[in-house]
Amino acid sequence: MTTSLQYLPLEPVKLPLVNKFYRANNGRGSAIKSDLIWVARKHNDIVGTLRFSAQQDAWLLTGVLVSELYQGQGIGTHLLGSALNKLDQFGAKPVYTFPYQHLVPWYQKLGFCCVEVENLPSLLLAKLTAYRRQGRNISAMEYKRDGYKT
Repeated sequence: MTTSLQYLPLEPVKLPLVNKFYRANNGRGSAIKSDLIWVARKHNDIVGTLRFSAQQDAWLLTGVLVSELYQGQGIGTHLLGSALNKLDQFGAKPVYTFPYQHLVPWYQKLGFCCVEVENLPSLLLAKLTAYRRQGRNISAMEYKRDGYKT
């Protein structure tokens, strides 16, 4: 049930809380000051988070993570939907993400479409190539702004 949850951007001063959440939940990577961070909060506890990093003239969505205790309740869907609906306030740019293959259908339900890698901005193409060299089975996707409404 998501009714007692808040979905909101996190102030940069609270960055350590998000990184603590990532570590506690075996998340990959960590947030930095320049990231736009969104959280799902239940009372004062972070139960989900995601971040957007500015990359050339685009946003890269990374670090989407919901605590195992709260998975399967639609929290990730509501968190990402809320963030996407307000993201233009921080600068209207294309939004990309590199999900693992098994997550592609979930992102498609939220308005993301698979894109040809040659259509990626050069910095994102370099990141995608590096991730794939690490053995990650990931796709390149772009958000279509009319694809999801909360």
